Amino acid sequence: MDANPEEVNRILTQFNYPDFFIHGHTHRPNYHSINLDGHQMQRVVLGDWYEQGSYLTLDLHGIKTYQL
Repeated sequence: MDANPEEVNRILTQFNYPDFFIHGHTHRPNYHSINLDGHQMQRVVLGDWYEQGSYLTLDLHGIKTYQL
């Protein structure tokens, strides 16, 4: 199951279109580019915590995810 797109858009709007929206545990780790109301954002989904733990780093070059 992936995140509900309408709920993702609601949260992004509520928090003034952040550059990154990071969440986990949808069983579908991935990067998603989102263009909402003229704002470009990235949604980063971490993997399932019980079977394939993961973490990320964020620096001047962007986000990188790692599997445990």
